[in-house]
Amino acid sequence: MSDFIDVPGVSGVHYRFQRAPDPNALPVIAGNFVFVRGEGPALTVVGVGTGETLTSARKRWAEAVSDYGAEALFVRRNVSRRSRQLEHRDIVEQVHPALEAAEDFGE
Repeated sequence: MSDFIDVPGVSGVHYRFQRAPDPNALPVIAGNFVFVRGEGPALTVVGVGTGETLTSARKRWAEAVSDYGAEALFVRRNVSRRSRQLEHRDIVEQVHPALEAAEDFGE
């Protein structure tokens, strides 16, 4: 699986995410994250999230794997709360994920 993926938003912007090889060793920095299965043209985003710390993705990892078939976690560091929120909504509106996690925005 690639170390980087570009996830489209409904706006036409593509957001670059980096693979997180170990969900238990995520950086303690704000950002966005996606849970995916498959790769290449068959890549499917099954979950989209954001948090004041990327460690919040760890809370949903087991659910993403067991309930939605996630095979990998990708993260995007993004300190600006407003940018995280806008990017999160943009991606959600494009990919319509089965799992959405945006605790820092009350979702």
